[in-house]
Amino acid sequence: MPEKVAVLGSGSWGTALAIHLSRVGFEPTICARNLDTINEINNEHQNRSYLHGIAIPEIIKATANLADALVDTQMIIIALPAQTIKEFVSNVESELFKNKLVLIAAKGIDALSLEFLSEIVASKLKTSVGVISGPNYAFEVALGLPARTVIASANLHEAQKYSELMTNHNFKCEYSNDLRGVELLGAVKNVLAIGCGIVRGLEIGDNAVASFFNNGINEIRLLLEHFGGKADTMFSAAGMGDLILSCTSFKLRNHNLGIELGSNKIQVEEILSRPQLVEGFKTTFSLKKLLDQKDISLPIFNLIYQVLSGEEPIDAFRSANIWL
Repeated sequence: MPEKVAVLGSGSWGTALAIHLSRVGFEPTICARNLDTINEINNEHQNRSYLHGIAIPEIIKATANLADALVDTQMIIIALPAQTIKEFVSNVESELFKNKLVLIAAKGIDALSLEFLSEIVASKLKTSVGVISGPNYAFEVALGLPARTVIASANLHEAQKYSELMTNHNFKCEYSNDLRGVELLGAVKNVLAIGCGIVRGLEIGDNAVASFFNNGINEIRLLLEHFGGKADTMFSAAGMGDLILSCTSFKLRNHNLGIELGSNKIQVEEILSRPQLVEGFKTTFSLKKLLDQKDISLPIFNLIYQVLSGEEPIDAFRSANIWL
């Protein structure tokens, strides 16, 4: 019989992961709150709100009952928005997660506690925790197009086991025990993606975009070292792979938000009125607090914060100082 797996969250990435897991022999159950989404997945095999036009295999079921979703599972994937995870794990029965591997598919830093998501989940659920991170545009993964990702856990054996189980001819899973490094890269790449988008939107040339990206990469390398990540992780799918996709693709929301800002299609103060904030916007503020707390100065990331907080105008990105 197929191994059961629970995916907590019915957004685009959670649904895409469930579809991929069904392809490699798992029996996924999606745990969601929206009853219309649950009925749509179970009865019509669609999730039109997030993956319109993608057929969901019939083996995938959806439920609103967390306990039912976790029955007989050894692996649980949390694919909830990053800023909701602390509240979620604080209000569930930790016994339900006992002796299971919890993989976090969200990317970010908690805005209030400034904790990494793996720290929050491990502390609350008292079980083995890992992350899944890489250059993974959900729609393409759902279509079965080629992709690569990284599963990272302090328990290297578990990371290797599930990376092998989740790999097929079109989806390659690397594995790593650099949990902090992979998680850090997944969070900060969204911030840099907004900055690169702003430079792109200003239409000051491809050279400027490349220079900004390069300087941002150097700052991320320093961050990785400061927080104890491994240097090699920078060159994994979770590092440069994800950074290149996030900072160049016109399909991804963080980069596109930056382009809108740089091209004056939206003002900073209008962002907060949007029904859904991109993770990079929220992480910008968490990262700034964390850097101040650690007394770390990073000019590129500080500039992104200053513009998104309204301290500086968009035209601050034109300053020659940031290209040096």
